[in-house]
Amino acid sequence: MGLKMKYPKSAKKSQASMEVVAAVGIITIIFIFMSFFAYDINRDRQSAEENSNLQSLCLKISGIVSQLYLSSPGTEVVLKLDNEMTVSSGRTISIISENIGSSCVSKTILTNGTSNSFRIGKGNSMFRNVDGAVVVQEI
Repeated sequence: MGLKMKYPKSAKKSQASMEVVAAVGIITIIFIFMSFFAYDINRDRQSAEENSNLQSLCLKISGIVSQLYLSSPGTEVVLKLDNEMTVSSGRTISIISENIGSSCVSKTILTNGTSNSFRIGKGNSMFRNVDGAVVVQEI
């Protein structure tokens, strides 16, 4: 003797509606988590790319400084810097962007004419061999 229950048709429809709402909710939550994960990966990739570009620029400037040092006195090179540059102790060159910075070490000591630790802002800068020393000045 089995007991069978009969449900009205409206109860079956409302149960199906709740299952659909739950499934859509779960899918939405999964999509939100995946979006955050993708955003984080993209931000890390952009940061690594920017760091690589700054490191490349830093090494380029270091190479130019070395070439100027080996050149005859009076040799000049003008560079347009899109980022700030700092020099510490005459050898450590740091390129600073809005979000990140990169440093490299120059084989040659740099000066701004008065100090071996200085900052150069964005814009044109002149690198010059002055009697065997490399002098950097904003122009």
